[in-house]
Amino acid sequence: MLEIRYVHNHTYKVLKANSHEIIGVYTRQNDIEFVKWLGFIELGSAKHLQHQGLAKPVRLEVSAYAKVEPNYSMKWVDINGGDYLQGCYLLHCRAAFAVVDDWRPRLVRRASLLDAPVSRSRRPQHY
Repeated sequence: MLEIRYVHNHTYKVLKANSHEIIGVYTRQNDIEFVKWLGFIELGSAKHLQHQGLAKPVRLEVSAYAKVEPNYSMKWVDINGGDYLQGCYLLHCRAAFAVVDDWRPRLVRRASLLDAPVSRSRRPQHY
Protein backbone atom coordinates (compact mmCIF):
# COMPACT_ATOMS: atom_id res chain seq x y z
CA MET A 1 0.00 0.00 0.00
CA LEU A 2 1.18 3.54 -0.74
CA GLU A 3 0.82 6.76 1.21
CA ILE A 4 1.64 10.28 0.12
CA ARG A 5 2.42 13.37 2.17
CA TYR A 6 1.99 17.08 1.53
CA VAL A 7 2.14 20.28 3.55
CA HIS A 8 -1.05 22.30 4.07
CA ASN A 9 -1.19 25.28 6.45
CA HIS A 10 2.28 24.39 7.81
CA THR A 11 1.07 20.90 8.77
CA TYR A 12 1.96 17.56 7.19
CA LYS A 13 -1.05 15.69 5.83
CA VAL A 14 -0.82 11.99 4.98
CA LEU A 15 -3.12 10.58 2.32
CA LYS A 16 -3.92 6.89 2.07
CA ALA A 17 -5.94 5.20 -0.64
CA ASN A 18 -9.19 5.48 1.31
CA SER A 19 -8.77 8.83 3.10
CA HIS A 20 -11.40 11.48 2.42
CA GLU A 21 -9.16 14.51 2.09
CA ILE A 22 -8.10 17.14 -0.43
CA ILE A 23 -4.97 17.36 -2.55
CA GLY A 24 -3.28 20.23 -4.39
CA VAL A 25 -3.31 20.17 -8.19
CA TYR A 26 -1.27 22.63 -10.26
CA THR A 27 -3.26 24.61 -12.82
CA ARG A 28 -1.97 25.91 -16.15
CA GLN A 29 -1.19 29.22 -14.44
CA ASN A 30 0.94 27.35 -11.83
CA ASP A 31 -1.60 28.10 -9.10
CA ILE A 32 -2.60 25.32 -6.73
CA GLU A 33 -6.24 24.26 -6.71
CA PHE A 34 -7.39 21.91 -3.95
CA VAL A 35 -9.65 19.09 -5.10
CA LYS A 36 -11.09 15.89 -3.67
CA TRP A 37 -8.58 13.06 -3.20
CA LEU A 38 -9.65 9.72 -4.72
CA GLY A 39 -6.62 7.53 -3.99
CA PHE A 40 -4.38 5.78 -6.50
CA ILE A 41 -4.94 4.68 -10.09
CA GLU A 42 -2.83 2.42 -12.31
CA LEU A 43 -1.25 4.05 -15.36
CA GLY A 44 -3.26 1.95 -17.83
CA SER A 45 -6.57 2.98 -16.24
CA ALA A 46 -5.52 6.65 -16.25
CA LYS A 47 -4.67 6.42 -19.97
CA HIS A 48 -8.05 4.83 -20.66
CA LEU A 49 -9.90 7.63 -18.83
CA GLN A 50 -7.92 10.25 -20.78
CA HIS A 51 -8.69 8.61 -24.14
CA GLN A 52 -12.38 8.57 -23.19
CA GLY A 53 -12.20 12.34 -22.54
CA LEU A 54 -13.03 11.89 -18.85
CA ALA A 55 -9.68 12.85 -17.32
CA LYS A 56 -6.48 14.77 -17.92
CA PRO A 57 -2.95 14.43 -16.52
CA VAL A 58 -1.94 16.94 -13.85
CA ARG A 59 0.91 17.63 -11.46
CA LEU A 60 0.15 17.02 -7.77
CA GLU A 61 1.63 19.12 -4.97
CA VAL A 62 3.11 16.30 -2.89
CA SER A 63 6.31 16.39 -0.81
CA ALA A 64 6.93 12.65 -0.24
CA TYR A 65 5.61 9.12 -0.68
CA ALA A 66 6.02 5.85 1.19
CA LYS A 67 5.30 2.23 0.43
CA VAL A 68 3.89 0.40 3.46
CA GLU A 69 5.32 -3.12 3.65
CA PRO A 70 3.33 -6.15 4.89
CA ASN A 71 5.11 -5.88 8.28
CA TYR A 72 3.87 -2.23 8.47
CA SER A 73 7.35 -0.77 8.07
CA MET A 74 7.76 2.16 5.73
CA LYS A 75 10.33 4.68 4.58
CA TRP A 76 9.36 8.11 3.32
CA VAL A 77 10.96 9.14 0.03
CA ASP A 78 11.13 12.91 -0.49
CA ILE A 79 10.17 14.18 -3.92
CA ASN A 80 13.02 16.48 -4.86
CA GLY A 81 12.64 19.99 -6.23
CA GLY A 82 12.85 18.76 -9.82
CA ASP A 83 9.86 16.40 -9.78
CA TYR A 84 6.11 16.16 -9.28
CA LEU A 85 3.87 13.21 -8.59
CA GLN A 86 1.74 12.58 -11.70
CA GLY A 87 -1.98 12.94 -11.11
CA CYS A 88 -5.14 12.02 -12.99
CA TYR A 89 -7.79 14.76 -12.74
CA LEU A 90 -11.39 13.64 -13.32
CA LEU A 91 -13.13 16.42 -15.21
CA HIS A 92 -16.70 15.62 -14.18
CA CYS A 93 -16.19 15.66 -10.41
CA ARG A 94 -13.19 17.95 -9.78
CA ALA A 95 -11.21 15.21 -8.07
CA ALA A 96 -7.81 13.58 -8.56
CA PHE A 97 -5.96 10.30 -8.25
CA ALA A 98 -2.20 9.79 -7.94
CA VAL A 99 -0.92 7.73 -10.88
CA VAL A 100 1.09 4.62 -10.12
CA ASP A 101 2.90 2.25 -12.45
CA ASP A 102 3.18 -1.25 -11.00
CA TRP A 103 2.41 0.33 -7.60
CA ARG A 104 5.29 2.77 -7.86
CA PRO A 105 4.43 6.49 -7.91
CA ARG A 106 4.85 8.03 -11.36
CA LEU A 107 7.10 11.10 -11.16
CA VAL A 108 7.31 13.82 -13.81
CA ARG A 109 9.79 16.69 -14.21
CA ARG A 110 8.99 19.94 -12.45
CA ALA A 111 8.72 23.14 -14.48
CA SER A 112 10.05 26.16 -12.66
CA LEU A 113 7.30 27.90 -10.73
CA LEU A 114 9.11 31.17 -11.25
CA ASP A 115 8.59 30.94 -15.01
CA ALA A 116 5.61 32.31 -16.84
CA PRO A 117 2.66 29.89 -17.11
CA VAL A 118 3.78 26.49 -18.31
CA SER A 119 3.89 26.40 -22.09
CA ARG A 120 1.72 23.91 -23.96
CA SER A 121 4.76 21.87 -25.01
CA ARG A 122 6.02 21.45 -21.43
CA ARG A 123 2.69 20.48 -19.87
CA PRO A 124 2.02 16.75 -19.53
CA GLN A 125 -0.19 15.98 -22.53
CA HIS A 126 -0.54 12.25 -22.02
CA TYR A 127 0.46 9.52 -19.60
